[in-house]
Amino acid sequence: MNVTKCWRDLIISQREFAKILGLTPQRVSQLVRDQELVCNDEGKIMLVQSLMFWHRQSAGNVDGGKGVSYDDEKALHEKAKREIAELKLGELKNELHKTSDITYLVGNMVVVFRRTLLALPSKMATSLAGKTPEDINEMLTKEINRALKDLSEFDAAKLEDIDSGDDDDG
Repeated sequence: MNVTKCWRDLIISQREFAKILGLTPQRVSQLVRDQELVCNDEGKIMLVQSLMFWHRQSAGNVDGGKGVSYDDEKALHEKAKREIAELKLGELKNELHKTSDITYLVGNMVVVFRRTLLALPSKMATSLAGKTPEDINEMLTKEINRALKDLSEFDAAKLEDIDSGDDDDG
């Protein structure tokens, strides 16, 4: 450390300043670039003025100042990385699914159900001819319940068959 006659003129290297504050040298370089530390003409840090500025800035962060703490930002960044890793792990373990996959599955379930219901009139027309209203009601109810049961037991493996015959009528 270079010491001059006046304590207000103490200068220190960026590396030494980083050690004092427990920062990385890169962070101190960034602070110098952003003019958040006081430097002399040679680029050396003026120790007393920089520490006073650093102290004021740190006190401002605690009191709700607009400055952002490096440690807080680093902690938030690490938390976000951890959450992303947990989501990816859940997806790999097949415990978590993408929204697009769920939308695709549900959308195709609706398509299958729609096709089943639209096929009912032509499927049932001949068997309902000449039946009493009670018989018609019973037969239609039975067919509708079968379609609902198929919907509740939908097998995603059937989607390959759906994709190959995806010619919707209307």
